Amino acid sequence: MERPAVYGGPMPTTPGRFPWARLAPLCLAVMLTVSAETLPAGVMPAMAADLGVPETAIGTLVAVWGLTVILTSIPLVRLLARADRRAVVGIALTGMAVGNLATALAPGYAAAFASRLVGATFHGVFWAMVVVYASSLLRPAHLAAGIAIVTGGSQLAAALAIPAAAAAVEVVSWRWICAAVSIAALGIAAVILRALPPDPADPPAAADVRAARPAPGRRAAGRLATPLLLSAAALLFVFGHFVVYTYITRFLTQVSGVDDARQGLLLGIIGVASIAGLVLSGPVTNRWPSRGPIVLFALFAAAMVLVGTAGPRLGLLAAGLALWGLMFGTIGPTVQALALHATPPAHRAFVSAAMVVAFNLGISSGSWAGGLVLGATSSPALSPFVAAVALTAGAGLAVVVAVRRPRQA
Repeated sequence: MERPAVYGGPMPTTPGRFPWARLAPLCLAVMLTVSAETLPAGVMPAMAADLGVPETAIGTLVAVWGLTVILTSIPLVRLLARADRRAVVGIALTGMAVGNLATALAPGYAAAFASRLVGATFHGVFWAMVVVYASSLLRPAHLAAGIAIVTGGSQLAAALAIPAAAAAVEVVSWRWICAAVSIAALGIAAVILRALPPDPADPPAAADVRAARPAPGRRAAGRLATPLLLSAAALLFVFGHFVVYTYITRFLTQVSGVDDARQGLLLGIIGVASIAGLVLSGPVTNRWPSRGPIVLFALFAAAMVLVGTAGPRLGLLAAGLALWGLMFGTIGPTVQALALHATPPAHRAFVSAAMVVAFNLGISSGSWAGGLVLGATSSPALSPFVAAVALTAGAGLAVVVAVRRPRQA
């Protein structure tokens, strides 16, 4: 077992009661926001036909969501630095739900595009605050597992919401699916605002968020180097996922020859495996904080190569998708928990916002790159190999982080 040489020393092991009831609404809220963000990828053909646009235009709806979050999350977090984090999380979730509901009601592509901008703006604030708020509900010994559970809502979206949407769109309109996500999000927002404890930002943390940058000086830069390197690795991780996943239905149809009836099953493999990965993320974070991320990124790259070379061989394709899902479920919570634990408490809001920017830059750039591959070759066949290159680079950053750890101990 490695000694996690992160901020404050090893991962603490003080026992205490785990706050499941408080974390469950936050996990569900994360699941619903990610479902809203990536829903166009799951209903792409139906949504494109209804709005009268090509499928690449629907992929743009995913990309523009991420770009909006990148541009707005840090400035808005600065503006809301002194606000009660519970209130910010609940209100931001409400705003995202309203924007997503407007997408369901959009009469055309322009209105859908505008409504996605609204939903994404609130989504960025939600994600920047929800991890920091969740950390305030956790004992130090529970930090890794608690952050994994909350951010694991994104894995639940991959496992349940997106495959369910891909299957449901065969029998109901994508608009009803979109509206259902919004209604559920409004319900969870009410639970957060009424049932969870408030968490006013303390003055030092608020000052750091208002600055929206690390404190000046080489010492502060050194303290934040590890979490910012992990944020860069997270960007490559998300890029590698979305460069393929945004056009996954097109890939399965055109490259692997999978009919519509089997696509939901194959997407479900990714999702179910990602839940298993979520379970693994806590032990990986605690036991192998240095070597674990290196191995995970390398395995994710191998999974993409396997998917890209499987062709119509469904057994090989399913194995690649299962490994993809397992790594997707493990890497996201692992890098976020390690980054947060490596960060001095006064800087956690900034690092959380930086991680949000990294994730959404990965989503938007990955979606955009997937569209470029599709537009240039009329096929997404090369996308898994583009992903493998990015994930290999992510493994390289994980090596740099591992090398830095002994000097931080």
